[in-house]
Amino acid sequence: MVLAGGAHLKRLSAHAPWGLANRSEYQRRICELEMELSRVREEMDGLRREGGRLESTKQYYTELYQSSPVAHLSLDLLGKVSECNSAFLSLIEMTAKPASDLLFFRLLAPGSKSRFLEHLVDANRSSRPVTCELSLLINGRELPVRLISLAKRGTQLMQAVVLDLTEEWQARQARAKTESDFKALVAAIQGVVWQADPDSLVLTYVSPRVDQLLGYRTNYWDRGLAWESHIFCEDRERAVAAMRSVAVDRNETTIEYRMLRADRSTVWINNRMCAAQIGNRLCLVGLMSDVSHRKKTEEEWRAAQDKLEKRVDHGTVQLRETITDLEAFSYSLSHDLRAPLRSMQGYAQLLFSSLNHVLDATTRSYFERLISSTERLDALVRDVLKFSKVSRQPLELRQVNLEQVVTQVLNSYPALLPPRLQVELSKPLLPVRGHEALLTQCISNLLSNAVKFHRPEEGPIVRISTQDLKQGKVRVWFEDNGIGIAPEDQQRIFGMFERLHSQHIYQGTGMGLAIVAKAVQRMEGHVGVESVVNQGSKFWLELPAPPPCETVRTI
Repeated sequence: MVLAGGAHLKRLSAHAPWGLANRSEYQRRICELEMELSRVREEMDGLRREGGRLESTKQYYTELYQSSPVAHLSLDLLGKVSECNSAFLSLIEMTAKPASDLLFFRLLAPGSKSRFLEHLVDANRSSRPVTCELSLLINGRELPVRLISLAKRGTQLMQAVVLDLTEEWQARQARAKTESDFKALVAAIQGVVWQADPDSLVLTYVSPRVDQLLGYRTNYWDRGLAWESHIFCEDRERAVAAMRSVAVDRNETTIEYRMLRADRSTVWINNRMCAAQIGNRLCLVGLMSDVSHRKKTEEEWRAAQDKLEKRVDHGTVQLRETITDLEAFSYSLSHDLRAPLRSMQGYAQLLFSSLNHVLDATTRSYFERLISSTERLDALVRDVLKFSKVSRQPLELRQVNLEQVVTQVLNSYPALLPPRLQVELSKPLLPVRGHEALLTQCISNLLSNAVKFHRPEEGPIVRISTQDLKQGKVRVWFEDNGIGIAPEDQQRIFGMFERLHSQHIYQGTGMGLAIVAKAVQRMEGHVGVESVVNQGSKFWLELPAPPPCETVRTI
């Protein structure tokens, strides 16, 4: 009431001097009281503002506490939860804290209760955070958690944090499984897995199979032994240089060398290694396998190969001599056969002409068969001579104008001109590198076959074209409308004396396509056919294309 206001004090000053000596002293006292009142008012305003800030801060930290993704709670010495945030309630799958006491002890799985009691004792005695791992039993399932508690000095409470370890436990299990799988994999590998320091070459890991390979137990290498001391002396420098090169160049290499076993015997190993960044350090890793048996086999194989090569060289020389002798013999035989054959043919025709008027039908038939047989034998001898000539004569391969050669063949053989044969050229025909005389022989033989093996109801037609194979090769196609060739006969028709039809159906010696195949082979080419029975055939000659700057080559 004294501090009600300045006006009230002024009213009191007129009637109650309050024991003051004079009026001026009284006025001074009034001023002091008014100043004190103003100061108190300012302090009260400051307290109200500070209270508002404290309330706002409390609200902020309360919201922060409740919205934290980490489970927070306060525990007393008996493990009763006095306060917790929403993250903890969510962790234990509750929507709100129960009205009755919530005991943390009741949330624990049976195997974790004794550890929790020990944790409470340790946390109450320590001035630092205490940690333990527990399992909560939430709706019938175990939830692994980490409890971190800090005792509040001067109180009976502890502040605690609960962390969900589900992912960490899963990672631990996955890591344990990975380690188990790795050990199983290493044990299954038929070799020694190793790891070494790239500078000192000291082994930092060796798989158990080293016992089988080198005779040393795994713990023998735990002493930090250098790998190079166990390499055979003659191979040591080469092997160490390869290892250091891998470490410097960060590449991968495989090297084979000998190592010393525990019993001082040697073993050949294949060591495949590379540089690998493991964590923050560079390591050499590799796989060693025993190749002693292969090395022994290789040595035996090389010895056998050397022996075989000598036998092959000797056999090749003998074979070349035999082929040369056979070619000379076939040429001489064929050439020498023609003279008596022509005499037989001439005398048979002379007798047939002289005695024709007195011969009966049977004898006349005998003479006709004799003359026909001598003609076929003469044709066969001529074809053998052609084949021998193709095989023996030296060749000069040069660029050949195909259009010109085809035109010369058609003009030289009346049997290949209309109406007996219709030839269609797909111009321009690409030039090839070959031998003009052999190409002439090939073209005439193929066109003659088209005339011989045509279908009776349709005149023979041959279409000649070329195809650039883009690999320095040119393919020349001869497509006819003849009787065709069965698939099983398309390879053997290029052999000597191969005939698909009897003599009375289609005449011939079976040497025409053999001559073509040999001629194309001499010109460093290939020959083939694509055919369907009764739908014609497509013969092809694959020959080298002439280079831009043509040079003559003799073979």
